[in-house]
Amino acid sequence: MKPVYLVKGSDPGLVGRALKDLLGRLADGAHVEEFWPEASGEASGDSGEPGEGGGRAAAGRFELGRILDACQTPAFLFDRRLIVVRRAGCLDASQAKRLAEYLTDPLPSTTLVFVAEDKAVPAALDKAVKAAGEIVDVATPSNAGGRKSWVEGELKRSGITLDREARGLLDTTLGEDVTSLPNLLTNLVQAYGQGAGTLGVGELAPFLGESGSVAPWALTDAIDGGDIARAVDALHRLSGAGDRHALGILPSLHRHFGGMLALDGLSVDEGDAARLLGMSPFPAGKLLRQGRKMGYERIATAITLLADADLDLRGRTDLPTTAIMEVLVARLARLSGEVKSASLGGRARAGTARSR
Repeated sequence: MKPVYLVKGSDPGLVGRALKDLLGRLADGAHVEEFWPEASGEASGDSGEPGEGGGRAAAGRFELGRILDACQTPAFLFDRRLIVVRRAGCLDASQAKRLAEYLTDPLPSTTLVFVAEDKAVPAALDKAVKAAGEIVDVATPSNAGGRKSWVEGELKRSGITLDREARGLLDTTLGEDVTSLPNLLTNLVQAYGQGAGTLGVGELAPFLGESGSVAPWALTDAIDGGDIARAVDALHRLSGAGDRHALGILPSLHRHFGGMLALDGLSVDEGDAARLLGMSPFPAGKLLRQGRKMGYERIATAITLLADADLDLRGRTDLPTTAIMEVLVARLARLSGEVKSASLGGRARAGTARSR
């Protein structure tokens, strides 16, 4: 058992679950005290159920003296004291420094648990916890590979097995919003039980809610691929589950086609494109290749469509925002689709000529 732990993450539900698991391991034989920031400047030291929130104020300051007194007081009638500091992101730099100093020589009978379910703790405290204890980070991965591994781990944890089609539906529906997965799996376990065998689409679909958000490049990739249906779906997921306003989506489309325009006609490679556009080589290379496929006239047409949509969103037309963006995305995807069709047609004609 370590003298200190920090449970942190961006999703309160996942943080709460991790805290409950941690306290389930630590709380046996311990007197549990929870401290919350209070708007009045007073902190509470009431005992509570491990891992359960008390509905305290979400903002305010800690009375640090009470926390330090609790940490430095030997347990009475219990083997140990377990001090839980909730919403530890409210600790200021000076408080974090004093707690870091305590952690250089902690009381052996005290275990301190910080919970950062709202914002990060000060750097000094984060460093002190790394040195003296353990950090439980439940933030979901930001990259596709990491999310896939995370989902696999959650499925294994729950005992739920999905067939190939159901797993594909799950991945498509979740998108980037994988934080909803634990609740979904809990519902599946309650409905079918652990070890219920392999579940298919028919068993999974009734428990799936609205499709989750996707990464911004899912929209531009679909547009570049000339797939109108997929592009419009990505738009809906960005503006729905992703909670992005149209005027927040439009700049990413401007950067996408503006990047192609900036590279048009230049004899550059992927590395040169990355330096010119101020981005990493992989996305710069994609813009370079797509821009060369589209050519100046289609890129210019895309820029004009974006400018028109921008004016429409700012009041030039009475059309709903959703309709403006759907029409824009469909037209942009159609431009790319024309390039793809022309390329396929050219290859077909070349193949016919060779056969002759």
